[in-house]
Parts: sequence; C-alpha cells; structure tokens
Amino acid sequence: MLADSPITLILRLGLGTIWAGVLCLTGIMAFAELPARFAAAGLECRLAGIGVFALGQFVFAVVVADRLFPRAAAAWTWPMHLGSAIIATGCLTLLFVRVLAL
Repeated sequence: MLADSPITLILRLGLGTIWAGVLCLTGIMAFAELPARFAAAGLECRLAGIGVFALGQFVFAVVVADRLFPRAAAAWTWPMHLGSAIIATGCLTLLFVRVLAL
C-alpha cells in the first residue's frame, strides 16, 4: 500500500474526527435529552444513544487512532474495536426489535 501524502492524512484525520464527534454528540443527545421529550419511548431513546455513541467510538478508533498509531499492538487495539462494535450492534439490534414489537 502506498503511503499517504501529508495532506491526505490530515484530511482523513480531520474528517474522521468530525464524523466520530458528530456520532458521539448525537448519541449523548439521544441518551440524555430525548427520553425527557418522548417519555413513552425512553428505553428506545437510550438504546439509540448508547448505540450511536459506541459507533462514534468505533469510527474514531478505526479511522483516526489506527492512522495515528499504526504500530500499536493488536492486543491493545482489537478489544476496543470489538467492544465498540458489539455494544453498537447489540444496542441497535435491541432497538430494532423493540421498534418492530410496537
């Protein structure tokens, strides 16, 4: 694989950070604010918030952190990737099941 130019790397890191930040902030807002506005769907809002926040953590770990620290030991990185992916998938699957059950 060819090495990225510095400008490409900066753009990828910047866009990845913004993408992950938007996901994390959206997850926090869904977890903290939406249950008060939609009391009947409180659990669904919290599941969505946790799932979207975990997706933000996953995006940051994969897109930004892996580029900044390419030689990081896999024993340290894969638990973060796997943990975030499991939490996001589990929460969003439960949310999907809960919404279908309504």
